[in-house]
Amino acid sequence: MSAFDDHSPCPALHRWLLPAWEGQVAAWWSGPTVPRRGLRRALERRSITEVPPEVVPDSLDVLVVLSVLPDPPPDLDPAPWEALRPGGTLVDLASPRRRRAGELLRPWVHARRLREAAAMRVRHWLELGAFEAEQWVTVEPADVVVTMVRRGHPGAHGTHVA
Repeated sequence: MSAFDDHSPCPALHRWLLPAWEGQVAAWWSGPTVPRRGLRRALERRSITEVPPEVVPDSLDVLVVLSVLPDPPPDLDPAPWEALRPGGTLVDLASPRRRRAGELLRPWVHARRLREAAAMRVRHWLELGAFEAEQWVTVEPADVVVTMVRRGHPGAHGTHVA
């Protein structure tokens, strides 16, 4: 049983989401916490590479952020956010961390933490000035929370990363 039974499931990432970016300029970024290796491999098989240290503003159509739940949303470096063109799509792929022994004994606590952390993703990106938030959970790989938003236009309230 999934901690995300109240979320809508979506198809497998490699069959649906990744092909949707065909012909677009996409790159991925990860915070200090290492996400699932399988997610990085899936992106790299589609020739989606890591955001380089020196990026050109407004050069990306799609920015994929790899993160871990229930950790807080990662503090996105200013360069990747600015590399995403206004109206471009940011996709936060958040994979759940392995459960600890105490969480195995109290699964409802673990499920609540994951749901709260997933909700915080939406709020985090909206506070940066993003809009059109969507969120669902993948069926393959299991339980990856997909949060998609569009970057707001420069000058709009909240679009600057501190």
